[in-house]
Amino acid sequence: MPSVTEQLQEIVKASAAQSQALRIVGGNTRAFLGEMLTAETVDLNLADHTGLISYRPEELMLRVRAGTTLAEIESLLAAEGQMLAFEPPAYGEHSTIGGTVATGLSWCSLLFQIMHLNTYPHFS
Repeated sequence: MPSVTEQLQEIVKASAAQSQALRIVGGNTRAFLGEMLTAETVDLNLADHTGLISYRPEELMLRVRAGTTLAEIESLLAAEGQMLAFEPPAYGEHSTIGGTVATGLSWCSLLFQIMHLNTYPHFS
């Protein structure tokens, strides 16, 4: 039986051969973003393409597959006293690192706090 990676590769090859667009889906928590898709798209579901590829805590280097949830990554990092260097919004328990990277959504709570204090100085 082919691996999940091999199955995904076959879907991509077949879609390319037929000039079909792909709709890449993982946890499907950010589906409300972007443009509406046409009926000619093929789903490339990365929900099962999960897991740790490599992790070197001493080098602050982590490689995971696109379908790995943010919760799994945050748990792994917390066990080593680490955290992500950015704060991605988690739109539910199925939010994945692939969706985070694909949408480019992140914020900094410290920046929000500073902006909040500047807007409402009586809270400082």
